[in-house]
Amino acid sequence: MSCCYNWIRIRRRRRREKGKEDTIVEKRQLWIMQAFDKTDRNGDGFLTFKEIQKLLKSMNMDIGKKYAYNKYQQYTDVNGKGMTKNEFTKYYRDISSRSELIDLFNRYSDGEELSLSNLKDFLIQEQKLDGITDANCKDLILLYEPNDDLKASYCLGIDGFTNLLTSKHADIIKFSHQQKFQDMTQPLCHYYIFSSHNSYLVGHQLIGESSVDAYIDHMQKGVRSVELDCWDGDDGEPVIYHGHTLTSQISFESVIKAIAEYAFVTSCYPVILSIENHCSIEQQRKMAKYFVEILGDKLYNEPIDLSRSDCPSPEDLKYKVLVKGKKLKDEAITEMEISDDDEDDLKLSDVAKEKLKEKRNGKKPKLAVELSRVVNLIQSTHFKNFAEVKKKWKYYNMCSLAESKADGLVKDSASEMVEMNKSHIVKIYPSGFRISSSNYDPQTFWNVGCQMVTMNLQSPGSDTDIYYGRFSVNGDTGYYLKPEFLCNKNTSFDPRKKSKSTVKPIELIVKVISGQQIPKPDKDSKGEIIDPYVKIEIHGVPDDRTGKSTKTISNNGFNPKWGQTLKFRITNSELALIRFSVYDSDAISSDDFIGQNTIPVPSIGEGYRHIFLTSENREKLFPASLFVHITIKKLV
Repeated sequence: MSCCYNWIRIRRRRRREKGKEDTIVEKRQLWIMQAFDKTDRNGDGFLTFKEIQKLLKSMNMDIGKKYAYNKYQQYTDVNGKGMTKNEFTKYYRDISSRSELIDLFNRYSDGEELSLSNLKDFLIQEQKLDGITDANCKDLILLYEPNDDLKASYCLGIDGFTNLLTSKHADIIKFSHQQKFQDMTQPLCHYYIFSSHNSYLVGHQLIGESSVDAYIDHMQKGVRSVELDCWDGDDGEPVIYHGHTLTSQISFESVIKAIAEYAFVTSCYPVILSIENHCSIEQQRKMAKYFVEILGDKLYNEPIDLSRSDCPSPEDLKYKVLVKGKKLKDEAITEMEISDDDEDDLKLSDVAKEKLKEKRNGKKPKLAVELSRVVNLIQSTHFKNFAEVKKKWKYYNMCSLAESKADGLVKDSASEMVEMNKSHIVKIYPSGFRISSSNYDPQTFWNVGCQMVTMNLQSPGSDTDIYYGRFSVNGDTGYYLKPEFLCNKNTSFDPRKKSKSTVKPIELIVKVISGQQIPKPDKDSKGEIIDPYVKIEIHGVPDDRTGKSTKTISNNGFNPKWGQTLKFRITNSELALIRFSVYDSDAISSDDFIGQNTIPVPSIGEGYRHIFLTSENREKLFPASLFVHITIKKLV
């Protein structure tokens, strides 16, 4: 379909999903009504002008009292009680009208309305939607125009035009990339995989709480790889927690039940359970029993196909749960000693390692054959060197590397890391010194093709923002196809050197036009109007990493207008992400972070776009947004 827009299917799906996910327009209407109800303390359905002033202030709208009162009188019925909810909705729409959208509307319209042909011109010339048809434009008008008369004549008024430009069709992410748009039939090792570290924790690595809800939350967010840190429970039942720490314990069985129920509520693509096994043979057998009985047909339990040279694809493995762990070479025996020199033990603190050593009394850990049997496509293998990987490893062999070791390999052997990751899955996990659950920069390891770059997803910060940004596209599948030069065995790549790939450099031109209802950084702050500015960062290969900021707008969080253009030269756009963030400038202390939005550069839509902001705790700050114009130029 032209422009990758299947318009009729989109309309039908929107109707089916009505109630499941509100449109931007409905969210705005709901937000206005909720704000009204919150201010209406006595619940009589009316707000006095004094209450309206308080409400506007809570919305961070700094409007002159005289102007606000004149408009209040214009929309209030003469009944002496105050303004009703419907009257306030109209009042709010009037005082929050945006001159920049009106100017843009006037540029393309014939007076009071935007005809079908005018809309088509706008979508082609400004939004760069080549191949757009009259039928596509009609669908948009029917979707976003609230006036029945205009809708009947296939025209957009200013309200419909505003609805369109604040909808998913004008989001910073291309509409087609909000759906699954990537090829999902390539080998599993060709994808970045949405992965969490110590998935059971909701806080600190040493004293934090472990929770089954953390796994449910991960599944609902589309995370596709979670960790299960397994230890012997006192009652003979295996438990999950950060061993030999003060973190709380949860039952292994309850976690598997939660995963069985929630694994595919967001994404149909495979879930990988990364087992860190510290259990006795008896409790390992219970683990295997729960995997088989609880997961049932969801458990991928097929024998290894030795005739294959590559791992199956995410498409091949839809609705399947894969267990990552160690595998016995000979299952003719019931149990066998295994190496203790990989992730299972290396992730532990020095104290925990010492306690485990005492418990084993000089003996190596053993693996139960029953647990070995549920491990197949993703077998944990100790990494010694690249030569051994190339010579001996099969497609199902993978390794786990601590961030410090992986960082050293990136610095010393980046091209060899790239080659290994073309055929084998590599998991990176945070250093044990990150006891506060901080994170590293995932881009370092994505640049060399590492698939399972695990993060403490419960922790806020720019690194976490970048991570979520990578998986904010492709329809919440939890998988993101790596660039071709990180998959093709006939090409070479080193992120530290000038790219020899087919990727051409681009110039990304961002005009930051305005902001809408940017909230205060501290909800408890009284009587302050923020001084916002926008920072734009590029994260990618070392040569592309940069950041630029707009000027600061004083005392205006309601509708700050920057009208400022920032330009970025990006040599490898296929690896790059762009992070838009808003700060409140502070002359006395450090500037306060307000919100951000991060997306892969290949998914940026051109033309006029809205960027809706998310807080550091991943809460949507609706309706806070930025209005920008994007131009992408290919460079020679």
